[in-house]
Amino acid sequence: MWCPSSTATTRGWSSPSQPPTSKCGTSGTRPSASAPSRRCSYPPALAYADRSDHREFLVGTVVTYSCSPGYTCIPGVSPHVACFTNFTWSRISELCQKTRCPKPVVENGKQISPVETEYTYSNRVVFQCDPDYILRGSEGIVCRSDGMWHPPVPFCDKSCGRPPTLMNGLHNGGMKEYFPYESQVTYSCGDGLSLIGESSIYCTSDGVNLMWSGPAPQCKVFHCPRPQVENGRMTTTRQAFTYGVAVQFSCKESYLLHGSRVSQCQDDNTWNPPVPSCQPVQCSKPDVQNGRMVNALDEKMWYNVNESITFKCSPGYHFSDHWYLPTTDSLSITCSANGNWTALPKCQKQSNTEECTGARESKEFLHCDVPLTELRTLLELKKLYLEIQKLKREIKKL
Repeated sequence: MWCPSSTATTRGWSSPSQPPTSKCGTSGTRPSASAPSRRCSYPPALAYADRSDHREFLVGTVVTYSCSPGYTCIPGVSPHVACFTNFTWSRISELCQKTRCPKPVVENGKQISPVETEYTYSNRVVFQCDPDYILRGSEGIVCRSDGMWHPPVPFCDKSCGRPPTLMNGLHNGGMKEYFPYESQVTYSCGDGLSLIGESSIYCTSDGVNLMWSGPAPQCKVFHCPRPQVENGRMTTTRQAFTYGVAVQFSCKESYLLHGSRVSQCQDDNTWNPPVPSCQPVQCSKPDVQNGRMVNALDEKMWYNVNESITFKCSPGYHFSDHWYLPTTDSLSITCSANGNWTALPKCQKQSNTEECTGARESKEFLHCDVPLTELRTLLELKKLYLEIQKLKREIKKL
């Protein structure tokens, strides 16, 4: 607290034993017009105090002092002096004292600067935490003129010690001794070595103490054998396969991948999942309703790519998608590279309707020695006949 400055004031005093009484920081009053024009000498100088500057000091003038920055009024001491009728000032020996800050206390730490009985303006204090604790805040603080420490008094927080060491590797924590809660460090290995385990650990708590979340990983040399997939390929050009390396596989055309498409090198020098294989694509046994294989010996559960089998329809059925073929003809299907058959034949029950009879007659022309122009005419007539019959049926439905 500072004593505020004020202007000099004059008041009539009956005797020197009647000095003005006021609290630190109050203002005086101006002398009355009837006061005699007699003056006191310059007011006394006080240590660490400032006074207002006046050209003359008449009897009854009251001067108020204010403390310099870093100093405060001594409790109970008036900051005023008065000019008495005998042209002397009322006595005041000491007014200001250094500003005091409260004694700083840091638990789990100690003060490494000289310990004082009291701490006053501009005193500097330096702290250090006990082992396993880390300083939060500034290690050095200074007592300010307002009686407060700046920066604020720090505190010592629990911490983790140095992270576990890694043989043939290092972490990014540097040479620090202590790490605050939730600090994280990341490990790395030297050239040619693979890191086994979690690459990062962090400072955590068990509810009472702080500790690292786990042990350090390991740096080891691991090489998996080069994977071999017959009739397949790998999507990599690397020659060495160390721990953690993943490889993707694919098969050649007409081959199907059996197993996982991706495999990774493990810390026991094996691949997981196991390296897949490429097996020839096969088609399953086709099911043709109302039809059968021409050669019964062709029947089996699986067929290789490009393998063909021939079907014919059962008696009383014909190939519905190939009406122009004689009922005795057969159709072949082939196993494709995608594992599917070419279009399976469909056997449909034959009908004895007039239209079907005409259609069968038309088919017979295909196997006769009929001139092409005449055959084309006959087929056009048959087509027209069938359309007329179709139109008749539609009219009957109306």
